[in-house]
Amino acid sequence: DGGKHSGKNATVCVAEDSRESLEKLLVTMIPGATRVQEVSNVLWGMAKLKWMPRPLLVEQVDTFILEHKSELNPLSVSNLLWSEATLGTGLRSETQAILLEEVERCATSLSPQMIGNCLWAITSLDSKIVTEKLIETLGSRLVFVLDRLDSKEFASVMVAYGRLSLAPPVEQAFLEDTGKRHLQQGETQEVCNIAWGFARMNRNGVLVPTKGMVEDLCVAVQSRISNGTLHRRALGSLLWTFATLQSEESSNIVGMLEDHIPECARKFNAKEVT
Repeated sequence: DGGKHSGKNATVCVAEDSRESLEKLLVTMIPGATRVQEVSNVLWGMAKLKWMPRPLLVEQVDTFILEHKSELNPLSVSNLLWSEATLGTGLRSETQAILLEEVERCATSLSPQMIGNCLWAITSLDSKIVTEKLIETLGSRLVFVLDRLDSKEFASVMVAYGRLSLAPPVEQAFLEDTGKRHLQQGETQEVCNIAWGFARMNRNGVLVPTKGMVEDLCVAVQSRISNGTLHRRALGSLLWTFATLQSEESSNIVGMLEDHIPECARKFNAKEVT
């Protein structure tokens, strides 16, 4: 039933021996599954647990999707795309293309959560199979659901458009007003992703945040620094973000972030150091 809650936080941990037993069971069950939704829920659950399925299981999921492609629906296809982007399981390009075609076909039926997940997911797939028409179709749907996104979904949208080197197809004032609301409500990682999205769009020349927006970004990050919720994973991204925005307000935030480098340095992984 997990697929009904795609994108929500998972808190379950599975022991290694239990994982092996479960995966052996799934290998025997998937060929006999009767609904695409059942299979998409399996992959979604694995993605939430950061549990990389073995090649045989991926092959079975791949085959099942190809054989039951006519049964794909908005929920199953958004779950499958999000799971593939999260895990990088290696579904065949043919299968990914089928999923993208279905997303384009059913775009008007996608919920706000599905839109956020699909936009984020397509930026992690092979760019050769992600068409401009698909991006435009998802953007057209986004216009109608933007104000219904929660903070995590809005952050996913900002990251997606930052990666695509595009601006969301809405009025900038509306985008920034929506962003301000989520900066106030969102968790630290969501604030980090929203800020990164604005900075990436600015760097790519597709959207220049207003002075008021930059100030709102600074206030949001400063409050997270003050309340102690800034974590090392956000530090490098935020340093890049505010160095990229290049304003007097952002320079002050860079200085505050730099003060946290010594206490985090020993825990940095290679990506965070870079």
